[in-house]
Amino acid sequence: MGKNLVISLATNYSYYLLDPFVRSLDDSGFDGDFVLFYDNLSGRTLRKLRERGVILKKFDSEGFKKKGLHIMHYRFMMYYEFLKKSFKKYDNILIADVRDVFFQKDPFVYENYGPLNLFAEELTLEECSINSHIFELSSSAKELKKYSKENILCAGTTIGTTKGIMDYLKKMTLKLNIKDILFDQGYHNYLFYAGKLPGAKKFHNLKGPVLTLAEMGSKNLKYNNKRQVINLDGSVVNILHQYDRDLGLLYRSNKFGYFLLSLSRSLKIKIRRGIKISLFRLPLLGRYFRKKYYDPTRFK
Repeated sequence: MGKNLVISLATNYSYYLLDPFVRSLDDSGFDGDFVLFYDNLSGRTLRKLRERGVILKKFDSEGFKKKGLHIMHYRFMMYYEFLKKSFKKYDNILIADVRDVFFQKDPFVYENYGPLNLFAEELTLEECSINSHIFELSSSAKELKKYSKENILCAGTTIGTTKGIMDYLKKMTLKLNIKDILFDQGYHNYLFYAGKLPGAKKFHNLKGPVLTLAEMGSKNLKYNNKRQVINLDGSVVNILHQYDRDLGLLYRSNKFGYFLLSLSRSLKIKIRRGIKISLFRLPLLGRYFRKKYYDPTRFK
């Protein structure tokens, strides 16, 4: 029997941004490998990560920029190439964002996983101008119309068997050699809804192991007597994604010394995202903005 693997990526992050992920993963009871691809992390940050037992893989982000590829897209190729050499060591794999993920339980302890598992946000494709745009760019206007009432699936957390994840990564990398083609979340959604990921399961918020908080709202969250976020059936949610969107969760998930720094970062992201979404929706400027728009990952 092999290990379980968590795999992620970090660039230009201070340790305070990584601490909630690393610390909560340790506390969850997870005993597998955590592999972090990184670039531009300080010596202090690297030292603290090594102390936590994180397996570090250096890459050169500048090389991808010169190719016209954003690292949030090219990460799938890096993960795939790494796993081609080491997949026999692992039974199950979680691909996760790192800055805004917090673990309440071991991410692999859940009874109803399929070979590949994707996790829905609150909004449908037609309710989000950004996601509908990148879905159409990743497929076609016809496909967007067909699936417009389906929930957005977040590309920030994906979990499955090694075989399921390898198949997913292989398909996610098919268009990576063509500049400006792959919009990670758009293609992630297209592959699932078009039936290109056989056996894949979709989980909705408050009904599975992952809660994606972007559009949830604090009033919809329920807690047990240990102040853990729970599903509608009372079970503890394994993974909180985008936990920093909720002030209470942000406070409880960060050490006190890191809280104000994390709050400042979270507010900057919200403000920047709000401005860009407003520009995106303008009748005339929005058309120009969508035409030139390359990097939807900046909205996450």
